[in-house]
Amino acid sequence: MATVLDSAGLDRLTAAVLARNPHPHERRWVSLSCAIVDAVWSTVENMEQLAR
Repeated sequence: MATVLDSAGLDRLTAAVLARNPHPHERRWVSLSCAIVDAVWSTVENMEQLAR
């Protein structure tokens, strides 16, 4: 089920993304499986840092 954002929700989402200071990666993965492993690893690492 899709979630529909109102204008205020979209503004909050945009602010949250910008607060993370997104920028293009300097390197790219050559395989999808390596990219997925890296994404999972990074997510777990972030969760562990938040739990501390």
